[in-house]
Amino acid sequence: MKVAPGDNLNWHYSEEAGKAPANSTGKVKADALGLITIPKMAISNKPRTLTISK
Repeated sequence: MKVAPGDNLNWHYSEEAGKAPANSTGKVKADALGLITIPKMAISNKPRTLTISK
């Protein structure tokens, strides 16, 4: 997926497909270089999936 500067994106971070705690989803906007940062997202040492979509 190509991300352009200013693109609005949705993210979902979960252990199982389709099952995420309420604080593990959100929206972000790509920066001026087209880079994505998800602030304050807690990272687990267990296998999880991060999905980003437009």
